[in-house]
Amino acid sequence: TLGYKKGEAMATMRLAVTYGFRNDFDQALVLLRDAIDLAIETGQWKLAAECFVNCGGIYSARSNTKKAFENYREALTYFEKANDKSGQATASYGIGITYVHEKKFEQALDYYNRSIALFNELGQQQEVPKVLVNVGTMYFQMKDY
Repeated sequence: TLGYKKGEAMATMRLAVTYGFRNDFDQALVLLRDAIDLAIETGQWKLAAECFVNCGGIYSARSNTKKAFENYREALTYFEKANDKSGQATASYGIGITYVHEKKFEQALDYYNRSIALFNELGQQQEVPKVLVNVGTMYFQMKDY
């Protein structure tokens, strides 16, 4: 250890992301869990939330919607604790995606709408189209044209 836990948490997350880019998702998850523990221990709520989002993304890509959902929910909790609305929008978007995978379209739409509202509130309109694309895809899956 470096003896500087706040820095270790960030470095561990960045190392995890590097493993993710190398498609070593098992090692990325191990490192992200370590980073989450360090971030929580040092009160870095936003960093913990970002780690949870990364875990959610990995689990989502692996079609493990239960684990993806759990991680996105944890991310939302920590983004709320950090009062990070942009992060809340991102986590809500991830939750919406998991609900679509579970064919829980009403819940998905609720979280997509939360995400859109937060992005608009923050003036981050460039983020809205990706959410709207998923809303359109969801309606297509529902055969609600």
